[in-house]
This record gives sequence, structure tokens and C-alpha cells, in this order.
Amino acid sequence: MTALTHEVSLSRSIIHKPAVLDRFKFLLPACLAFLASQEAFCQDRQTVAYSLPAGSSRFTQEQVIEVGDVPGHKLRIFESHVDYRDVNLAFGGVKMKESFTRGSSDYTNGTGTANNYAVYLLEDGNKLFAKESGVGQVTVTADGAIALKYAVMATFTGGTGRFRGIRGQLRGNVVRVPGESSIKADVNGEYWIEE
Repeated sequence: MTALTHEVSLSRSIIHKPAVLDRFKFLLPACLAFLASQEAFCQDRQTVAYSLPAGSSRFTQEQVIEVGDVPGHKLRIFESHVDYRDVNLAFGGVKMKESFTRGSSDYTNGTGTANNYAVYLLEDGNKLFAKESGVGQVTVTADGAIALKYAVMATFTGGTGRFRGIRGQLRGNVVRVPGESSIKADVNGEYWIEE
């Protein structure tokens, strides 16, 4: 390469560098705006943690049928009701009043899966809607009693009024003693409201 060719080549690369930089100068403001929106998005997330005391929930309806393929295989449909009067739980500053869960389970000797829909009623009249999935198994407690333990994931699908855009998830560890109509649960999770 001659000195002249090298000089022309060098001058071309210098000439084109500002043009390349001009093409990307929008990136810095775009990246800053994106990061700011992510920070604002994360700040809008609210955490939830509560426990249901004994007697605050009960199964209001249950229908169980034997499948008939193997002993102990049953299908169940149910409705449960939770009274949150003695539970410190609020969404967007509005206290939770009660909830109704309607669903079905498919289990063999107490171990299996459940798919449910929940409607949460707030004190201001608004509602929150969630779809729940769970898996459960029979366990023996330290004192030798049999208990049904479930891990449940509730995903908010919407609501009414200002909660129309609610999203998020609640994770619950639920215990039910066979034959009793109430449950105990420890629940935690997070939610946010999308515009």
C-alpha cells in the first residue's frame, strides 16, 4: 500500500466515523428511558404476605366421585369461602373482605392436582380475579395425624374498577385435615397494576 492510498483510506474512515456515531446517538437517551421505565415498573410492584387463621375458610360445596380405574382415584368439584375480617390484607390500600374459589381436583388417595378460579371481593366493592393451579399430597404430621398439603399458585388475570389491570402471583402453602371443612394457609407474592 502506498502512502497516498493509506492516506486516502485513513481520511475515508475518519470521514465515516461521525456518520456512524450519528446513527447511534439516539441509543443513549433510549437506553436511559428504558432503564427509568424499568425502575418505575419495579417500584409499582407491591408485596403480599399473610396467613389464614383456623376457621377463616371453609368449603361451602363439595362433590366427589370415584373414577373407577384404580382404588382411591377421585374427581372433586368444590367451592370454598374465605373471610378476611381477621386477616391483615389489602390491595392498593383497600382491605380484602372475602373470596370465593371454585375449582376441581383430580387425585388418588389424596395426592394429585387442582385447577381453580378465585374471585376476591374488596371492601370498596371492587373484585380481583385469579386462576389457580395446585399440587397436593398426603403427609403424616409429627404427631402421627394425616394432613393434605397443597402448593398453590394463583395468577391474577384482572379485576374491576381501578384494579382492572391487576397482574401478579400469589404462592400458598395450604394444609387441610381430611374430613374438616376448613384449611390453614401461608401466602406470599406480589402484584402490580398495568395501565
